[in-house]
Amino acid sequence: EGQDADTPQKIHQMILRYIAQPNCIVLAVSAANNDLAVSDAIALSQQVDPKGERTIGVLTKLDLMDEGTNARRIITGEDDTAPKLKLGYIGVVNRSQKDIIDHRSITDAREKEAQYFASEPAYRSLFARMGTQHLVTRCSEQLVQAIQRELPTISKKLNQLIYQKNQELKALPDTQPATLRSMMTEVIHAFIDAFNGLIDGLKKASGLEDTSELVGGARIEALFSSVFRTEIFDLQVFEATDGSLAEDNIRILMKNTKGLGGGLFMDNAALDKMIAKQIERFRDPSIKCARMVYDEMSKLQNSAVDEVAVLG
Repeated sequence: EGQDADTPQKIHQMILRYIAQPNCIVLAVSAANNDLAVSDAIALSQQVDPKGERTIGVLTKLDLMDEGTNARRIITGEDDTAPKLKLGYIGVVNRSQKDIIDHRSITDAREKEAQYFASEPAYRSLFARMGTQHLVTRCSEQLVQAIQRELPTISKKLNQLIYQKNQELKALPDTQPATLRSMMTEVIHAFIDAFNGLIDGLKKASGLEDTSELVGGARIEALFSSVFRTEIFDLQVFEATDGSLAEDNIRILMKNTKGLGGGLFMDNAALDKMIAKQIERFRDPSIKCARMVYDEMSKLQNSAVDEVAVLG
């Protein structure tokens, strides 16, 4: 209660993930007072170890079996109905719920377990291969054997990994200051060549072979010769909205500049002021064109960077 519905399935998958490893020792713990044929632990172990070569069967609750019954034949391997395990079965007696409530120590529980096997007729002759202490010893032995068995393979894999990493280290560029400066210089020159190629149209960089639209320097040239030129010509600077460039106004300006004395040449100050008002009308189209060129140059910069392997 209070658990997710898929919790049992997650636990099942987690157990299988561990015991499926060929170098894993499986402890299949089952209650001796239940039928081994329906033991979940035995069923899981047989999925990954069908021949029973790396599974140790652990039988608990031997002291709770029905009167007149015991697990001796299973432990000795004489029971043909029990799943066969190469590493055999080991019986243990754990602390009861009453022992836990009474705070019986592990040491006392071990002594009680030993007394049970020593006094129980069915297990007396099997005393040396029963109990928690024997299970610990058996697991330690199997662990040592597994390490000895797998050590050559682990050593081989480790040597292969060391060789692979050494090869990767050799493939890395030299990081000496002089080498780094030379490498950076090469990268900068490669970037400059790539960027100039995109601008000048002399290099078949990525995208220059596309005939569906203008790219690179050709697109920038089109911004000036087409877009910007059209907007400038549409201004009609000689038709100022305030009439300051009307023919009569220019004539009046010339006369005012000459004054009483007249003269052949006209002072530039008044003319400069009149023209400056018209030049202001070029500001917005010029800024718009500059932004479009900037955006296109940024795209070309990114393309040039992509062509330089060290920066890409």
